[in-house]
Amino acid sequence: MDAFTVTTLIDRPQQEVFDLMSDPSNFPQWQRGTESAGWDSEGPVGVGSIFHVEGRLLGKKLVMDAEITQWDPPTSRGMNASSGPMEGALLKGESLKWCHGLALTLSHPFGTICYGKQP
Repeated sequence: MDAFTVTTLIDRPQQEVFDLMSDPSNFPQWQRGTESAGWDSEGPVGVGSIFHVEGRLLGKKLVMDAEITQWDPPTSRGMNASSGPMEGALLKGESLKWCHGLALTLSHPFGTICYGKQP
């Protein structure tokens, strides 16, 4: 499987970045093609929480549900796509503090995306 990396310096506190990227309602702000997203489950967010995403990928409608499988703010989160084109895919995100900013890595079945500069 081919992997790709995108690197960007994030000059924000680790918790702020985790909160932004872990809340599905924010996905349209940073995830190209996402039209809407939100939590389907009620109560505090954690392992077992479910969210829904709708958007377009390569011109086709994308609808996906996912369940949180790992929740360790502000450093890591994981989810399992339970429906849609990525059904069964385990998606993980980790953020690590570096001396020059925040390195954020998102892993998915299509490779790894790294946001942030690493020393």
